[in-house]
Amino acid sequence: ASGAYTFTSIAPGDYVVVQTQPAGYVSVTDGDTTTPGDDVANASLTDNRIPVSITAGETDDGNQFVESCPTITVNP
Repeated sequence: ASGAYTFTSIAPGDYVVVQTQPAGYVSVTDGDTTTPGDDVANASLTDNRIPVSITAGETDDGNQFVESCPTITVNP
């Protein structure tokens, strides 16, 4: 419900976390809030993809997908 996700026992390397866009939601940002230079550059903040570089023993958090649920207007 919170949108948090975890991967464990990942080998060091470069990865891309990809989100399947939830129905009815609009992507606001795909953010990496970790230390600058820690990860591969995120070329687009709205493509539902976050590049991540993992080193041995690292915990890399702050990689978040932020969504918006537009208001639906129903005509009476």
